[in-house]
Amino acid sequence: MGVNSGAGALSGRKQQNMPSQRAPMTAPQNKPEEMKAPQQEEVWVKKWVDYSSKYGLGYLLSDQSAGVFFNDSTKIVAEEKGTCFYYYERKPISNNEK
Repeated sequence: MGVNSGAGALSGRKQQNMPSQRAPMTAPQNKPEEMKAPQQEEVWVKKWVDYSSKYGLGYLLSDQSAGVFFNDSTKIVAEEKGTCFYYYERKPISNNEK
């Protein structure tokens, strides 16, 4: 007695050998260097300070950007050159917190 595999085995029906309807797979014609994903520089925390008992947590990343997570759930992030800051307000949990 042989072991069936595939959808036919699950349904209890005998499988039939049918020609595939798929087109044959071919290798892409692109050069290998065109197929690679763009390299992203790894970023890590270089320094951090924990004033969470009073203000929040501040950090400096290896790409020279910095930010603070404040205790009130707001955030501020600075780009590496310090020319642009982004402030993120706290998202309300319910309608009475708006």
